[in-house]
Amino acid sequence: MIRTVISDMGNVILPFDVTAFLERISEYSSMNKEDVMKIPVLHDGLINSFCKGLISPQEYYHNMKKIFKADIDFKKFKRIYCDIFSLNSSVLHTLSKLKGEKKLILLSNTDTLHFNFIKKRYPEIFIFDDYVLSYQTGSVKPEHHIFEQALKLAGDKPESAVFIDDMEENIQAAEELGLKTVHFVSGKDLEAELKKWGLSF
Repeated sequence: MIRTVISDMGNVILPFDVTAFLERISEYSSMNKEDVMKIPVLHDGLINSFCKGLISPQEYYHNMKKIFKADIDFKKFKRIYCDIFSLNSSVLHTLSKLKGEKKLILLSNTDTLHFNFIKKRYPEIFIFDDYVLSYQTGSVKPEHHIFEQALKLAGDKPESAVFIDDMEENIQAAEELGLKTVHFVSGKDLEAELKKWGLSF
C-alpha cells in the first residue's frame, strides 16, 4: 500500500523554459546570441554546486556573468534567471486531492534563488507535508542520499512510496532504492498513472 507520494517540482508541477533565460541574458552579453544559446546552463559544474548549496547566490551570479560575458547587475540577473517557470495546474490539482490522505513530500534539485522566487510567485504549490531541497541537503538527484532523506522525513519504507519525476536518471535511482515510480512527461495524466499503483481519488 502506498502511504507516501514524493514529487519533483521542476517540469512536473512547475514546467520551466531555460531558453527564456538564455534569450534574456543574451541581451546583456558581449557574445553573439547563437553562442549564448549553446551554453548548457543546467549541466555544468556551477549549477550543480549552487543546487548543493556549496556557493552563495552572489558567487553564482559573478560566475554566470563570466560565463555569459554579461554586463548585468544582480537584481536584473535574479529576475531573468528566476522568471522561467509556469504552473501545471492539472498536476497540482491531482496532488492536492491526496492532501491528508497520503504523506506528500516535495523533492527538488533547486537553488535558493529559484526557490525563494517560487515561494512568492507560486504560493499555491505549497501543499506538501515536508520539503527536501537539494541546496539544504547538500545532495542532488540522482544521488541516493537525497531520496533517503525524503524517506526519513516521511517515516516510510521505499516500497510504500511512489516517486514522480521527469528525468529518467532520477527514476532509475529511485527504483534502485525500491521506490515505485511515475516517469512524468508533458501531457501525461498523472492521476491515471498514480491509480496504476493503487492510489484512489
